Amino acid sequence: MRESSVFTFLKSKYRNLYDLCEVMEKLIVVRKYHLAMATAKAILDLFCKQTDRNLVLTIDVFNDSSLTLSEREMKSVHKILFTYIYEDYFEPIEQFLKVDYEYDFTFLGHNPKITNDDIYLIINNLNVNSIAPRLVGLEGDELIQLEDLGAEDKRNVLDFIEGNINEFIKNHILTLRLFDSEGNPLNRQLNFEAVKKIDYCKIREIPPDVELDEHQERAVKYTEKPLVINAGPGAGKTRVIIERVCHLISEGVDAESILVITFTNKAAEELRERFKKDTKLELNTISQMRISTIHSFCRAILQEFSDIPYNLLKRESERNLFFNKHKHELGFKGPAFLRNYESGQVLKKYDEYALFEVDSEGLIDYIESKFQPSGEYLEYIGDYYASHGENMYPSKKEIKQHHFQCDVYKARYLQIAKSYNDWIDLMEREHVCDQNYLLIKALEILSDDDNLKRVQYTNILIDEFQDTDAVQMQIFERLKGKSDTYTVVGDADQSIYSFRAANPKFFNDYAKSDEFENKVLVNNYRSTAEIVDFNEKFIREKREAKKDLRTVNESKMPVYLLENHGSDEEYKGIAYIIKNLKDSGKISKYSDVCVLFRSHKDKKDILDEFDRQDIPYYLKGIDDLIYQDEVKAMLALLWYMLPFDPTRIAYYGDGGQWINLSSFTDKYYEASKVFKLSARTMDILNDIESKYHANVVRIKNNYEALDSTLKSKSIMDVVRDYADDVLDEMFARVGSIDISNYSRDELMGIGITDEHDLDFFEDLNELKSSLAEVRMTSLQIFYELLKITGYSDELLSRKDFDAKKASLNLALISEIISDYENIMGKYDLIGLFNYLYRSLKYYSCPINEEEDNSQKVHIMTVHKAKGLEYPVVITASIKDRSFPLTFSKQRKDHIFNNNPVYPTPNRFLKYKISEDLEAQEFNREEERVVYVANTRAEELLILSVVLPRAGIFIPGVLKGYEDDLVKIEPSDVIDMKKVTSHMIADTNLFNQIEFESVLDDYLVCPLKYNLENNLKFKNPKNINKFIDSKLRVVINRLHNDKFMTDWDRESIEYLVSEVIRSYSFSSGEKALTELFNNFTEYWNDYGKNFDVVETAFNVSLEVAGYDINGVIDLIVRDGDGVSLVHFIRTRDSMRNYHSFYMDLLSYYAIALKERMDVEVENLILYVLDEAKLYEKEFRPNEFTHDYLESVVECISSNDYSKHLVNCDNCEFCGLTCQVERQ
Repeated sequence: MRESSVFTFLKSKYRNLYDLCEVMEKLIVVRKYHLAMATAKAILDLFCKQTDRNLVLTIDVFNDSSLTLSEREMKSVHKILFTYIYEDYFEPIEQFLKVDYEYDFTFLGHNPKITNDDIYLIINNLNVNSIAPRLVGLEGDELIQLEDLGAEDKRNVLDFIEGNINEFIKNHILTLRLFDSEGNPLNRQLNFEAVKKIDYCKIREIPPDVELDEHQERAVKYTEKPLVINAGPGAGKTRVIIERVCHLISEGVDAESILVITFTNKAAEELRERFKKDTKLELNTISQMRISTIHSFCRAILQEFSDIPYNLLKRESERNLFFNKHKHELGFKGPAFLRNYESGQVLKKYDEYALFEVDSEGLIDYIESKFQPSGEYLEYIGDYYASHGENMYPSKKEIKQHHFQCDVYKARYLQIAKSYNDWIDLMEREHVCDQNYLLIKALEILSDDDNLKRVQYTNILIDEFQDTDAVQMQIFERLKGKSDTYTVVGDADQSIYSFRAANPKFFNDYAKSDEFENKVLVNNYRSTAEIVDFNEKFIREKREAKKDLRTVNESKMPVYLLENHGSDEEYKGIAYIIKNLKDSGKISKYSDVCVLFRSHKDKKDILDEFDRQDIPYYLKGIDDLIYQDEVKAMLALLWYMLPFDPTRIAYYGDGGQWINLSSFTDKYYEASKVFKLSARTMDILNDIESKYHANVVRIKNNYEALDSTLKSKSIMDVVRDYADDVLDEMFARVGSIDISNYSRDELMGIGITDEHDLDFFEDLNELKSSLAEVRMTSLQIFYELLKITGYSDELLSRKDFDAKKASLNLALISEIISDYENIMGKYDLIGLFNYLYRSLKYYSCPINEEEDNSQKVHIMTVHKAKGLEYPVVITASIKDRSFPLTFSKQRKDHIFNNNPVYPTPNRFLKYKISEDLEAQEFNREEERVVYVANTRAEELLILSVVLPRAGIFIPGVLKGYEDDLVKIEPSDVIDMKKVTSHMIADTNLFNQIEFESVLDDYLVCPLKYNLENNLKFKNPKNINKFIDSKLRVVINRLHNDKFMTDWDRESIEYLVSEVIRSYSFSSGEKALTELFNNFTEYWNDYGKNFDVVETAFNVSLEVAGYDINGVIDLIVRDGDGVSLVHFIRTRDSMRNYHSFYMDLLSYYAIALKERMDVEVENLILYVLDEAKLYEKEFRPNEFTHDYLESVVECISSNDYSKHLVNCDNCEFCGLTCQVERQ
């Protein structure tokens, strides 16, 4: 943009306006045109306000009349524009301080009812970074920017501003009356304080002081011995964990020495949020602690101590694919052949072998002595492979026809045991870890005393310790040996994860040990007296150690017993109770109710009943992805792209009947939601498919079925009842119409006349035809198909829940496709389709964890409800042998519930209890499952039992407690009391985003940022993040003296080859090796001379309610301060990328100065493929932080508009482009 006479005028007369013009120019450079336009309009408004003149600024780049402004965009600009807004809202207090605001609060002056959100909007945007000179004894008339002051003057001014802001809070903030969004007064007491930063002061909320009971306080402050905190349900254990950590820090413990282990990633995230919201700890102090799952901790140990970097098989889909890629190498061929979709059976056994430490040799000898396949089977399988080749398998029908099912089972049983050690060797050779091997490798590293000494964590706190398995226990024991404080928190009564090898014995042994102090939290703050009394009576005699819990709440209602004669009666009764609780006002919203089941099996009937009664529900933890319309639609589209093969249906077995032309109609699911075909076109497709099916059924009589007694009435019956070679001949005789090679005229010839439908199939057919000439990856094909439907445009333009759900489902499909490409290959569309069809039934919709469930009944399994609480809990379907389950020897049989078991005798599993005690321990855990379910209730607990058909006997688990239960009928709901509703969850939480994502992805294309970072769509072309991650592994190894310091060309090239060799990188290895070999030149010219202070140093800035995180590659000493080093590659797709990364380093410098008292001297970029080093002096300025803040505000307001420029090479095949590519 040219510097016009207007700019010259602004520069000389109105410095603040000229600053805004610089902002606008930078926004244009990064192609954020709508923000630049908003800035230009604001410049005009402020200019006219200050001069009382009516002027028009004409700027060439904005001559495009198609570019428009929105009110939201006008608010997302540099905050100096809105200085005058402060004066419009509060009375001017010039002698007090100068305040800048980013948002227009003038409406508050006309509305005396200020809401909770309003006050946070004010507080979050109150940053003071300048002061009138006379207020601090300095000369001059213009405001002084704190960044321009020397260190001593800056400290004095910050102290002065801090005191004045605190006075401002006292007089102008705390005096405000607050109201909720409906105008009701809030009783909440707020408090705030000023916080000094590097160059400014801001405000933060002071959490209220926590009142601990005597038991909690003793647990918080105890430090003499290792500590067991025995915390029953509702005892406030999370608060105790938080306060104990705060107490340790107040006693001088270094935050970087604190390790908090949680059971799940979600629990870790929630704990971090609680530290931010409920404590006075600074963000950087919280960031210095490690709060993570045991798996995340072990991964960090591997990254830090392992000579060779490992890739983690994070998702089960990755693990299955990795296994399938190597299954022949693992011996699953020949007699032990295994279909890809059966890999889960083997991996489940590998889990057992790892968690319980299998005696492989003993197990193999045992199986070989008892389970040898027959000679007839071995001869048959040899002949089959000789005639068909090793990549073909006999079908299940053929195996069944020859009665070889047991022989196949025996061969696989033995091979599973034989292959386990090979599986471990394979992961080691390929530098990958699954979740179990990750723990084993970490334990191996920590078993070395020298390594253990270098682990920084000496204050250990482990939550949910009752769910610890044997391998984890050994890791914790190693950490305990070097700890200053060691705390475990848990409750053996809530140990219900033995299927994951969790063993409450570890917790109980600690609690009984003289080495530990055992503190019991006895007060239950969750449940009413009746609920606590009942649950205590139920569990007391089943406890290993004495523990008497009591409530601090008053009595309210008895525990109710609802008796039902059958499931139908139960579901109607539960629905009636919930409906009438809501209609009578006894619950405020449906989400106050949770219905708990032992499992989700066969729960369709209760969902149907809820639908009939118009009861909204939220179903958590169910594998339902395959049932979603958009998922079936994408499967149908991928099938359409495959080479035409009418016999393909034979390979999909029962349920494959919908993979045909009718899958483009509403016959099997609501396909019209995605494809939007006309009714006439759908009738034509259904007619084509119906005639084909009828012809197959008609012609079957000319062939001999496998079983003459079977009557094949449908095409799927035919597929089931006839041999494969017969099917091939039968389908060939019938023939079929392949419309995927039809021209537009030919489509019209079969009756399709709707223009949209013709365009749709013509586009599909052109894409399919082009695949013969243009090589496209499976993921690119996926996005091209999505673009043809137009469905993605519709979803991204909508803001409703269903649109987000569908978008997340499609994003998950892209993630699964990406996994398949990375491991199995990018161009195997047939293999991908087969994998998706077989595997999607094991996935649940991602929205299940994010769903807006604030107005819905929650339905879930007991295991999913762990850690949750509800005003009303209905523990449903309590029934002998199903809830709780009863141990059966059949579970140890070779076939259970029609699935192969491949049982491992307990004597071959080191950490498995003896078979004599197995039934007893199984039944005890099932009783604990009932206890966990019932302890979720706060005020109303209903136990719903299903009585046996013969008799009215209460289920055995409740025998002896009849006198403690009050029997009810559904109509008795009228006598129940109103419960205290849950408050809607506080949404004022910190979001986690990355510096580079914000500054690169968002500014280049907001919609692309939304697709990749929020919805998690996989980018089919961009491997930059993968390459950058490998690049940083090399940097860390080069500068980590734990490995090597005397690097030469040979050792660096070896390091590079080991880093690059990865299962998840299937192309371009040569080019990447050449790039990374430039590290030799870097090391010789610069690297070996750097005085490195830190590598891979995490930094974080709190901006507008977001934690913006980044990693500084190197911090090196530079005189009295430090310099920051960042490694990059040339980015052809990014203009001015040197400038961009210098800006990125500026943000890192600001974040570093917030965390450490250190002077940053220089910013250094090393461009690897240029073999050049660029250096720039660091000069902090107000614009750097404010610019970031303006972008974050756009993200927080969900501003993900389409790209306003023409993308020549859209990575999402045009999904993100508004303008069609030429």
